[in-house]
Amino acid sequence: MDEFDNNEKLLNDQAIQLLVDLGYIEKGSAQHGVLKQYLGEGYGSLSEKQRYHFHESVEPLL
Repeated sequence: MDEFDNNEKLLNDQAIQLLVDLGYIEKGSAQHGVLKQYLGEGYGSLSEKQRYHFHESVEPLL
């Protein structure tokens, strides 16, 4: 992992934490897990069930 990847991961983690702190998502919830996977591995890595959660409850937050 290079410096750019490290910075991107840090920014993604901070964005997720901000959503948790503001009460938009609950840490450890399906939303939380789907958002982490989406930001870390991309939309293509999500299962059909995860894509449902993404479209219903994560995408509106983005």
